Amino acid sequence: ARHRVRRVSDERFLDFQADVATYFHAVGNESNTSRRLTGSAIKYVEVYAVNDNSRFTAFGGASGVDRLATHSTAVFNTVTTMYKAAPTDGASMPYTIQIVLAGMGTFVTADPYEASLVYQGTETTVSSCLEQFNSWAQTQLAAGEITDNDNRVLLSGRNFDGNTVGYAGLGSMCLRSRSGSINMCGSSASAVPGCAVTIAHEMGHNFGMRHDGSPCPSSGLIMEAVGNGNTKGQFSSCSVSDVSTWFSSVYNKQGTCLENMPTQVFGDPVCRNGFVEAGEDCDCGLSDCTSIDPCCDGSKCKFVVNDPPYECSDYLAPCCQSCMIVKAAANFACRAAAGSCDLAEVCPGGTSACPMDEFVYPGQSCSVSQGGATYNGLCSAGQCQSMSYTCGVDVTNLFDGTWDMSDTCQAYNDDCGTVVCHDGSKPSDPTECGQYFATHGVQMPVPEGTPCWFPSDPAFQRLGMCHLGKCTKPHSLAIVPRCGNGGIDFGEECDCGSSGDSCCECSTCMLKATSKCSSLEDCCDSSTCQLKASGTACRAALGTCDILEACSGSSGICPKDVGKQWGTACTARHAPSEAVSVVSVIVVFVVFVVVVSLIVAVVVVMVVVMVVVVVLLLLLVGVVVTAGGVNPSYGTCCP
Repeated sequence: ARHRVRRVSDERFLDFQADVATYFHAVGNESNTSRRLTGSAIKYVEVYAVNDNSRFTAFGGASGVDRLATHSTAVFNTVTTMYKAAPTDGASMPYTIQIVLAGMGTFVTADPYEASLVYQGTETTVSSCLEQFNSWAQTQLAAGEITDNDNRVLLSGRNFDGNTVGYAGLGSMCLRSRSGSINMCGSSASAVPGCAVTIAHEMGHNFGMRHDGSPCPSSGLIMEAVGNGNTKGQFSSCSVSDVSTWFSSVYNKQGTCLENMPTQVFGDPVCRNGFVEAGEDCDCGLSDCTSIDPCCDGSKCKFVVNDPPYECSDYLAPCCQSCMIVKAAANFACRAAAGSCDLAEVCPGGTSACPMDEFVYPGQSCSVSQGGATYNGLCSAGQCQSMSYTCGVDVTNLFDGTWDMSDTCQAYNDDCGTVVCHDGSKPSDPTECGQYFATHGVQMPVPEGTPCWFPSDPAFQRLGMCHLGKCTKPHSLAIVPRCGNGGIDFGEECDCGSSGDSCCECSTCMLKATSKCSSLEDCCDSSTCQLKASGTACRAALGTCDILEACSGSSGICPKDVGKQWGTACTARHAPSEAVSVVSVIVVFVVFVVVVSLIVAVVVVMVVVMVVVVVLLLLLVGVVVTAGGVNPSYGTCCP
């Protein structure tokens, strides 16, 4: 949602110290008992902050980098306190939400997506900025170029369009493609509170929080739509209700990314703050780690002296057992698959860290269940994306009314624009489609990865996936190749995925010595792993304008779907009601032509008759004149 400029009462933040160290002390102040309830009482939001080039310039460029880092850290120190503050009306958050600044980056030259931004005069449009920032962050995260995180926050010195100071996706927390926000932030010390409120507000949208209104105050709290200069650093009871709904209905579908306790934070190291930082081996948060992490000497934040030397901490590292690194031969799963679109990771040996999270190949069929209903979709970035789920669950939860999906309404989403759903209160009419699902005037976009119809795909089969507002082929979205993800990546001959392939060596993704093709290919005989004979049908014709595709005999892949030549005579295939409609149109057209022709004929006849009448009248006048004896005059008078 977009928001107008807001200010925050200075008195609310006078006790904050704008320095890096304060941030870590603030994190460590909570009781160690409560901090250890990972997976239940505490949800950790690991944030990666990015200062754009305009903000870098506002601090004086390279000479102001330290001041920039201190200022941005102070902002997140404030955001942390806002999320820990008690909401109004005696409400309480369903979990303790701990904001952790996991890393920070700065664009010291031009923003990498500058050429793709859209401007209105000198102002940057928030929609283009958020879209490009999210796309950049997703690519960098997949490539391991930025610190692993749950949420990306852009701190910008740009002027956004329409007096907007912040913009974020609603309910997008934990989605690797959309979990983030863009925020306008000043460079002075007095700008820290206002910037923090903006970030807390936009992150609230990521958590599914909507703007305050009835029955909550429409202004004065973090989730107000328009600031009045006296914003308090508190959430309303309505915000608590929204975030509770998000955790109960959406969180489990989007990867439950907030369960792991961070092992590192940005800034100067502080021993015994519970985070492993530069120069530390471990950090349990206490001086005596015996009962928490026996591998760690809490007084020094170093491994306990041992022979052989300890290599890691069981408490912090998933690939550590008995203070030693797990060997690859153990094939130990350090991260279980989060669902049918995710892959389990195993310890690689040589490191106590679990490998980067990887997913099933994009475009694989999947399903997701919610409230007793099952929604079919396609895998995208580890999540099962389904337009039916978006309407039936997300839109229904976030907006008024009951929504689902129909074939007619589904077609409107193939352009990957804004969400169109079917009105669930009118099940007998599939054409009752609703489109205006908006927050503060900005319509909800079709989610990344949503199945869509790509023009080269067979009719009525949605095999494409929405990406940056366009329907895209799944293989172009495969960012990280991996044997076992279900898709044939570069250098592979096959891939067993989760379904298996009798013709494939699953561990190497290469065909078996006697195999000529993959059993998952349409032109491969799965019983013999040999190519089907040339001319064997592999894709039936879907209508009179389509043709059957047949195997070539030299490849396991069914040829590209093609149709008959343009202009070939055909019989339209429509539902009876549509056929009657076409006939009616033809009949009306014929009647129209006949009527017009008759009118023209009548007009022509009338013109001819009028000409004849005029001629006859002229002849009659001539006869009368002659009969009257009038003689021509020659200039003389007759007696």
